Amino acid sequence: AWLAGNLFLIGGLPGTYWWIAFFALTISAERLELSRYLRRAAWTRIAFAFLAGAVLASTPFPWPMGATLLALSLWLFAFDLARITVRQSGLPRYVAACLLAGYFWLGIGGVLMLLDVAYDAALHAIFLGFVFSMVMGHAPVILPAVLRTPLPYRPILYLPLAVLHASVALRMFWAQGGAWANATAIALFIITAAALVLSRASSGRRRPRAPAR
Repeated sequence: AWLAGNLFLIGGLPGTYWWIAFFALTISAERLELSRYLRRAAWTRIAFAFLAGAVLASTPFPWPMGATLLALSLWLFAFDLARITVRQSGLPRYVAACLLAGYFWLGIGGVLMLLDVAYDAALHAIFLGFVFSMVMGHAPVILPAVLRTPLPYRPILYLPLAVLHASVALRMFWAQGGAWANATAIALFIITAAALVLSRASSGRRRPRAPAR
């Protein structure tokens, strides 16, 4: 899907819906993998396979793709592990909050595409409300593994998350103001994450070493 979107763009054709398919399928497949820890009926995986095929098949047609994305968001709401982990505390609850909020925006984007209205709002609901919410949620887990740098969880991470979703909601009604708020949310997250990494590194340097034997 990612390759197809790029090739369409090179050929002078819109590749946006292929990119939407790439993000929707990549993120949903990762969540499907984690859902194996829950007992689910066999039909739930069959339904997911059907939705995955429908996402790819509907890329040339905006309103069927909108309907499929809406159905996919409902599947994620119903069967994702986040419904359970949101009742916990600390990092698991934060990640779950990011996921569930992202599914909400995926559904909103699907509805707007289905109704063929507010194209700009639909794209921002998906690419910012859905995708960036996933980025914020997975950063404390993925970045330490990739960059070999600890990103400790702190409740302050909810601040850029809240600004992100408020900015996407604002974008639904006021494009210019929402755009500035979107940029603020992303910048705030980067600053917050960098501050947490630096504070962790600083505390590690200050930790007294054990005496040599």
